[in-house]
Amino acid sequence: MTSGNAVLRLPVSLNGNSSVKAAVTNEGQGTLYARLVSRGIPLEDKTPEVQRNLRVETLFTDRNGQPLNPASLPQGSDLFIQVTVSHPGIKGKYRNLALTTIFPSGWEILNSRVQDVPAAVQANFDYQDIRDDRVYTYFDLRPAETKKFRFALHAAYAGKYTLPAIVAEGMYDNEIYARIPGARVEVK
Repeated sequence: MTSGNAVLRLPVSLNGNSSVKAAVTNEGQGTLYARLVSRGIPLEDKTPEVQRNLRVETLFTDRNGQPLNPASLPQGSDLFIQVTVSHPGIKGKYRNLALTTIFPSGWEILNSRVQDVPAAVQANFDYQDIRDDRVYTYFDLRPAETKKFRFALHAAYAGKYTLPAIVAEGMYDNEIYARIPGARVEVK
């Protein structure tokens, strides 16, 4: 196919588990750049845990602080997730870290700014953006420093959902990255 346009977009549709092969040939003299963009939601997160120059741990608890398995929750129950992010002390101060916590669509975030939520861990971040289904937290870490972030949630809607991966990363340094894989959860 030839085009006089600077950009040519060719949509490719997939049906079920089918696959598509594509080839790009440059028959001109100029530089050609090809990009494949795919969109969708994976059925299951099979990407492994990654801890690269950063440590991330999670702990789910009930309102009383007792450990809790989020895989199966009764509808109407509250839960908390504590995300602990640690600097292993290998490099200097980490600046501009971003913690991305996205929650299943059957869970609601209890925003401590507008709702009565039990005392949270100290606000030890530079900025926090609370959305309908996710919280973005931005902060710095000194060598060997650990910060804990606690999020209050409510298991609101019955069903089976995906808890997306929890990711902490250096916004401007891709050598600083940690990822806790997602999981399937259910609200009964």
